[in-house]
Amino acid sequence: MSRPAFRLTLQGTLLLGLLPVLAVLIITYATHVYYALNDLIMEGFDHKLMAVCSTTASFLDPADHAKLVDPLPLGGLSRDPSDNLIWGYDVNEGRFLKIRPTDGFAIVTPIKLPKGFNNIASGIEKNALLVLDGATGQMKLLSTITGETTDAFRLEPPITGLATDNPRGLLYASGRTLDRVDLHTLQVTHLRELPEQYRDISFDTKHQILWALSEHGDELLDLDPADGSVRHQVKLVTEKPADAPAAWQPQPVSLVVFVYDPASDRMIGTSTSLVSVNWQTGEVSTKGFLPGFGREQGPIYLRYAVPMRRITNRTNLTFLYTQLVRNRDQITYGIDGTVGDKHSPLLSQDVLPESEIAGVQRLLTEGTPHITAVRAWEKWGLLKSAFVPIFDQLGHPVAMAGTDVDITTIRYETRRALVITFTFGAALLVLAGMLSYAIARQLNRPLALIKAAALRAAAGDYEQHVAVRRPRELHDLAHAFSHATATLGQSFHELRDAVTAGRALRDRDALVQRLSTVGALAATAPAGSPWAWGVLAPGREPAGSSSGATMHDGAALVWLHCPMDDAVGTAARRAEIALTAEALLRRHGPDATRLAAPLGRLFAGEIDLWGLLTPAGVHVLARRPGLVHRVTADGAPAVGAAPDFLTPLPAASGELIVLAHAGSPVERLTVPATGAGGAAAAFAAWRGAVPAGGPVHFVVVVASPS
Repeated sequence: MSRPAFRLTLQGTLLLGLLPVLAVLIITYATHVYYALNDLIMEGFDHKLMAVCSTTASFLDPADHAKLVDPLPLGGLSRDPSDNLIWGYDVNEGRFLKIRPTDGFAIVTPIKLPKGFNNIASGIEKNALLVLDGATGQMKLLSTITGETTDAFRLEPPITGLATDNPRGLLYASGRTLDRVDLHTLQVTHLRELPEQYRDISFDTKHQILWALSEHGDELLDLDPADGSVRHQVKLVTEKPADAPAAWQPQPVSLVVFVYDPASDRMIGTSTSLVSVNWQTGEVSTKGFLPGFGREQGPIYLRYAVPMRRITNRTNLTFLYTQLVRNRDQITYGIDGTVGDKHSPLLSQDVLPESEIAGVQRLLTEGTPHITAVRAWEKWGLLKSAFVPIFDQLGHPVAMAGTDVDITTIRYETRRALVITFTFGAALLVLAGMLSYAIARQLNRPLALIKAAALRAAAGDYEQHVAVRRPRELHDLAHAFSHATATLGQSFHELRDAVTAGRALRDRDALVQRLSTVGALAATAPAGSPWAWGVLAPGREPAGSSSGATMHDGAALVWLHCPMDDAVGTAARRAEIALTAEALLRRHGPDATRLAAPLGRLFAGEIDLWGLLTPAGVHVLARRPGLVHRVTADGAPAVGAAPDFLTPLPAASGELIVLAHAGSPVERLTVPATGAGGAAAAFAAWRGAVPAGGPVHFVVVVASPS
């Protein structure tokens, strides 16, 4: 059994046809709007970044900024054994600094290093430092309270490093040679010639080690305090971060000065800021130390950092900072408005991506702002940045203010725009779907009415009137359908009447034909008999008349009956008469005496003539005259009289006795008939002489003996 073919409804066709088109249009429109909004958002961020950068650069004092980003190189470090502090001095200003070894916070003191002096060491006296002029070897004692100096002693120049063993009152000095001075007696002991000039030395009182910093500052040397021989040395490298990748490699580190801190059992060194050194592994770390010697906590830094933090928070930007650019691509951070783990400490460094160098160089030479594309930074991630120059009093770019926005912020705004766009598009699609559904339903309802009416019409109910007001096309369709249904109903009724009439006619003809066979009637008499009968009108069937004949046992019983207007009634009556006549003939045989009484009673008002045909003659029972004719051998017809039924009607030699309806054309019977079979020949010739289309006449011809 085959599956029925799937067919879409009008509503489904409209929805399947309209919704994909609407979806494509909405997606196309939403995509266009999304990219337009994305461009607008990116342009908006460009303006926002430029506005924030320009505002920041405008309120920064270039002189204050220069002080903050100016490195603080220390010419020496020395512990104060009476106070847990480290003394250092600013090479540029010559001022002494008090540095906390716990976090590297530096306090600038009014005490200045005497001119020409360039190294320091702790003395054995409280609140006093030994200061050195390395070129002359002159040593002085400096009071850390008053700043006054007094001459102490002189060493053989040049001297590059000093280290004090306070518990023993010993001073170590390095230059071309390594010497030891007893600070109590000022006796100098020459320990050894040095293969290189050490950059700095420091004494480890805890482990009794004299430490030296190599000439290039990249190695830490373990010296024997007794003779100055090198017992061990280690390279200075960066400490491995906790989240370092597998391919991480340590980088070499170079220090300027250093000092041993017994509290942490580490070396504290410096280049531009403080670092701690693991003397066992040589790993150098900046963890725990304030950048820039704590200048970020000073009033100058906070004067600008606080408003920059407020701007960063209010504008939802990721970073806001200032930078110096040295050596083409080396970035040094100044003020940073970011708080937290991503804060860039003062004087911390980074490297410009190669693609941004040209734009930054134009900013520093021409003073033109620079906006980057979305760029991936190894340390900071995906950022979009803008930079504007910071001008000095002469209008020259000396630094730049920069601001960054994390790409996730842009993506959030872009996705927000995308969500809004596609939400609006989805709402339009839903609205379009609902509208399409409503339209399809509006179209489907009248079509359903028309369909139902068509089904009822197919079932035979043609009295259907479909009322559809709109749309106009369906109104016209419904009106045309109603008109067509009415016309079809009228045609159907007419056809049904015609079919009924035709069927009735066929049934009547069939009935007539059937009734005509009742009684085993023969169209003509048997050959060799002295009589003949049949319908005289050519081309007409015997059923055209109610007259007839029936035979039994060599005799025949014939009758003439007036035809009726109703063919069915005529045929039915003829069949009834034939059955009755046959029954009488079978019962009584050719006995005129016995047949006379029943024939006289039966069908008295209908049968015009009864005739009993036997080989001996004809017995006639006529109800009215003019039905019996005699035709002589010469063809002259004459009306004959019929005696009573019991008396046979004689016929002369060569004479024909004709039993026929009134008005039969006896005059056309011109053919002589003699002997047996003459009746049939005469009847055939007579019938051929009668024109077709005439009245129906049932005729019995009886031939006389020859």
